[in-house]
Amino acid sequence: MRQVILSLKFLIWVTISCFFAYRLIDQNNHVTAIRKEIPKKLSYLNKLKESNSELQYVIEQQENPIRLMELSREKQFKHLKFPKRGEVVFLNKKKTS
Repeated sequence: MRQVILSLKFLIWVTISCFFAYRLIDQNNHVTAIRKEIPKKLSYLNKLKESNSELQYVIEQQENPIRLMELSREKQFKHLKFPKRGEVVFLNKKKTS
């Protein structure tokens, strides 16, 4: 009888140990999979940063005051004029707390 109880305790201990070992290995596999994705994500992030800086450069070139003055002299924009002071509407933004 005593031997049956000991073998049953040993079986329960082995089962619990295997369960925790399986969970540890599964968790390590999950972490490893995530670590494998990091270089891909960093590469994608660097491409986005480069694209963003290129687009920012294009925007700065288009909004350059010298470029805008050159555009205002072109035929297609001759009809545009600076507004008079009375034609400008100012909107006051209410401060919210």
